[in-house]
Amino acid sequence: MEQEKDLLSTCCICGHKFLGYGHNASPIVDHGYCCDKCNAEKVIPKRLEAALKAGYGKECVELD
Repeated sequence: MEQEKDLLSTCCICGHKFLGYGHNASPIVDHGYCCDKCNAEKVIPKRLEAALKAGYGKECVELD
């Protein structure tokens, strides 16, 4: 998909430009897409935190 590589988008979290479609920024931003860096450093940790608080993964993760 050559067109996907040429798509210039703006991260809805940090405002930087990136190539491609990006990542769903929820739960940080309800509607929008973010860059790889914000996905890795902000979105994924927030999703994991919410999942652990909801009780998912208790059998796999030992919390102190």
